Amino acid sequence: MKLYIIGNGFDLNHGMKTSYNDYKQFLEEFYPRIFYEYEHFNYLSLVSSDNSRWADIEYALSIDYDAMMDDALQYYPDYMDDSDSKWDAIKIDTESKTEFIRAFTGECFGDWLCGFMTIEAKRKFALDERDFYLTFNYTDTLEQVYGIPSEHILHIHGQFSRIKNVYNNPMARKEIQFGTPHLNSEEVYNELENRYGRDDFFSVSIEPGIIDICKFIEKSSKSLQGNYEKLNSFLCEKELTEVIVMGHSLNSADYAYYFDILLPKLRDKIWIFYMRDGDASTKADIDEFILKNNILNHKIEIW
Repeated sequence: MKLYIIGNGFDLNHGMKTSYNDYKQFLEEFYPRIFYEYEHFNYLSLVSSDNSRWADIEYALSIDYDAMMDDALQYYPDYMDDSDSKWDAIKIDTESKTEFIRAFTGECFGDWLCGFMTIEAKRKFALDERDFYLTFNYTDTLEQVYGIPSEHILHIHGQFSRIKNVYNNPMARKEIQFGTPHLNSEEVYNELENRYGRDDFFSVSIEPGIIDICKFIEKSSKSLQGNYEKLNSFLCEKELTEVIVMGHSLNSADYAYYFDILLPKLRDKIWIFYMRDGDASTKADIDEFILKNNILNHKIEIW
């Protein structure tokens, strides 16, 4: 039996507009305010070029909370302000800057995904319904186009078709895991509390700002480790002979799945990597992955 590891490149190869730059264009057209606020949010990890925060969005969503707190505290406390509201300045600052994330990774993202509920694409590969499929995509391409039974597929970060209504649906964010794996809101809160907790007005003024930052992290993060149990269960007792990687980036934020689970279990199997002809960047990533992880049985296919 084979294990297929399916990434967004698989959907793109079928002509679907599922790149994050496609999401960017969707926001520009239908949610210009959310697009503007994301574009002008200065506390993302990648802000070096116009495109980097979209090409590497799951890295970019790692908020620079230290810089944000430094800026919010710059004029704290403002003793020139005699009003009671002066103690709310930090919360007002952090809340106004971070509020957009609720829609960016929630309602707007779900609205965009609605466009892929019905998939009109032709089969391009001879996929066997007896094999198994680990997919990082939210779409139903495997089910709709190839007829793969659901019990042979693990949507590791969620499946959009399982959500009947994304708006005001508490299951939506739980089902669709979208964001950076590099931050944990509880750890960030504890770090900032240790740093500022001795301030006389911590609970009145500083803590509400920290809470806003942690809310941002909760809405812009995913926990890979939280998916380890279901991935291990999916792989359990399967006599796999080949691992076929189709359209999944090998140097992405999801690398921990390979390092912690897939490679320890499947390193000695045959690994097949698909790439576009002439794609030097992907070829370099594949070569580095093979060398770094000592994969002896491997080959590269052009699609």
